[in-house]
Amino acid sequence: MVEHPAVNGRVVGSSPTVGVFYFEKNMKKKYISIFVTVPNVKVANKITEFLVENKLVACVNIIPKIKSVYWWENKICKSNEQLLIMKSVKNNFNKIVKEIKKLHPYEVPEIVCVDITANKDYLNWIKEYAK
Repeated sequence: MVEHPAVNGRVVGSSPTVGVFYFEKNMKKKYISIFVTVPNVKVANKITEFLVENKLVACVNIIPKIKSVYWWENKICKSNEQLLIMKSVKNNFNKIVKEIKKLHPYEVPEIVCVDITANKDYLNWIKEYAK
């Protein structure tokens, strides 16, 4: 890793669309993306609107028309679903899970969280809107 004096961090990668992005000591594992599958647009909109309006997430991308193949009750199942990709701060994760479980029709909803590293401006934007 290369030290970068302007941000007191390390260059961790670059992308033609994003440019160079940095990992700062105070950003370690602070920002997350959450992946949630839902059965339809109505559920996608209900969850999205609640989480954004209540500032639990800064943003939700709704990806329509995905196909899921999975085990359920000892059978292989196939479903057409929507995928929600949410961006937030890690401190909100437990609250987000609680609210998704209230609004989601599945007995066992998929709620997968991953730590993210991104450009500083984007991370600051997430921090501003996901309180």
